[in-house]
Amino acid sequence: MRTAFGLLFIALTIGCDKKTTAAAAGVAAPATSASAKPPEQPWFVGTWSATYTARARDVQSPKDGYVKEWRDVDAGDFTGPGTVTLQIDASGRITGSVEGALGSLSATGEVNDDSLRVTLQPKAADAAQITSAYLIAARAGNGAKGTLSASTGDSLRVRQADIALARTSPSAGQ
Repeated sequence: MRTAFGLLFIALTIGCDKKTTAAAAGVAAPATSASAKPPEQPWFVGTWSATYTARARDVQSPKDGYVKEWRDVDAGDFTGPGTVTLQIDASGRITGSVEGALGSLSATGEVNDDSLRVTLQPKAADAAQITSAYLIAARAGNGAKGTLSASTGDSLRVRQADIALARTSPSAGQ
């Protein structure tokens, strides 16, 4: 009888090992499937571009009317066309540049939910040039729309432009 119980124990042990191995193999198979789809990139990933037409922004002191220096400044300086090119990575980090009527500016910023916030800095420091600028845009359909605002270091020339960004190339993997 001991022999019968021993044989039964060995048969059950071997049978359990085979079932455990088969179950483990079944669980691992879907995880290594070749048909797994890579995760989708966020909406903003890729290269974006826009053109702009900078215009003089009317600046007025609410108390005394115009400051004399603002009236004497040539409204044609830093007005006209230009381009914006931005690269946005999957973390929402923005880099790029602006070229044209506002000068040559470097862009850095980030994406927050459905908005882009970009600080623009001159590539060469000169207080008579545009020294303070930013671009704020909100997601609109497949693009983003917003405003580019800029001023010279002396704050006498304040400029503004409407921006409509469009993706010119998606990220790799999209």
